[in-house]
Amino acid sequence: MINLSFETESSRLAQALRNENANDEYNGYWWGGFNHVEQKDDRVLLFADALFAGVHTYSYLVRATTYGTFGMPATHAEQMYEPEVFGRTVGRTIVVQ
Repeated sequence: MINLSFETESSRLAQALRNENANDEYNGYWWGGFNHVEQKDDRVLLFADALFAGVHTYSYLVRATTYGTFGMPATHAEQMYEPEVFGRTVGRTIVVQ
């Protein structure tokens, strides 16, 4: 994942990403949407105090450094205190050429 806080990274890319995430239908609403993000080397963790029904999207940039075919695990979402309420996407294959 690209850490856009470094001065060596493009501010244009950071602005484009902020604009894309700002287009989320619920962004800016006082109650709802992702209000905490943790970016790890191997995953991105999103936290929200409340999410309305529907599709929620979060975008981030990664930089491919190695050619090959890679497996992308499924995304998993659950309520922190009620883990029996959850959702999951399908895994995918990513090809870097």
